[in-house]
Amino acid sequence: MPVKVKKEIIARGRAKEKKIRRAKMVGGFLLTAVMVAGFVFILNLAFFRVSKFSVSGKSEIAPSKIIMTCKETVAGRYLWLVPKDNVFFINKKNLEAVALARFPRLRSALFSFKTLNNLDVYLSDEKPSLILCDSASDIAFGRCYFASSEGKVYAPVSPYSSISRLKVAMPIVENPFGKTLIASSTVERILALKSLIENKNFFVPPLEINLLVIGLNGEMEFLAGNTRIFFSNDGTLADLLVKTESIFKNESFKSDWQKFGRLEYLDLRFDRKVFYKPVE
Repeated sequence: MPVKVKKEIIARGRAKEKKIRRAKMVGGFLLTAVMVAGFVFILNLAFFRVSKFSVSGKSEIAPSKIIMTCKETVAGRYLWLVPKDNVFFINKKNLEAVALARFPRLRSALFSFKTLNNLDVYLSDEKPSLILCDSASDIAFGRCYFASSEGKVYAPVSPYSSISRLKVAMPIVENPFGKTLIASSTVERILALKSLIENKNFFVPPLEINLLVIGLNGEMEFLAGNTRIFFSNDGTLADLLVKTESIFKNESFKSDWQKFGRLEYLDLRFDRKVFYKPVE
């Protein structure tokens, strides 16, 4: 067979192989496109999308506001193809983050499916540990806010509110909602020391703390009637409580308290030292 004929046969074979490969590539591409289109079509079916949000738990926030926020959050699509409310792609963590950011009163917002198309959110509100009042305003009728055990401001306090908590006078920024103005460790220190001081086993009549003042330098002062009690964030809470209880059990201190029945001040700011002055 002439060499020229052999070359022509080989060339035709190679051309045929290229056509077959090209056809396979086109076929594979079309098959992939069909599969992707079919998958996207299925994801867009109402059967696989959240059609209802429900609200459970206890909260002062209106359920309609929560539901509206959820619907706004899952509106739209991922990459213009997949709906954000698809049951397989809905981002429950993002829904929770948006709810907590928009409604500072919420302590938690837990999302779970009740049915395939019904996403439920279980709400719980923050509980007040302190009432923070702007020291630049009138404490009784000024800017006061409920704060959680983490020190987060979550709601304003009405001057006529029946909820009784320790009032804290301190500098407060504008629009403090959702912001942590006191560290949780400081809240714990304040409440633990208050509880110890008000213990009826130490004072008869007992001291009753009605206000805490926090200065710009961070030092704190309890007001219990006419008695001023100074303390700070230095040292551990355990050391502060041990030091305070020790002075309350000190015989000389107890003798002064029994004799005068009142203190002008009690200073707990110094390491291993406590200063006090009875009202003579």
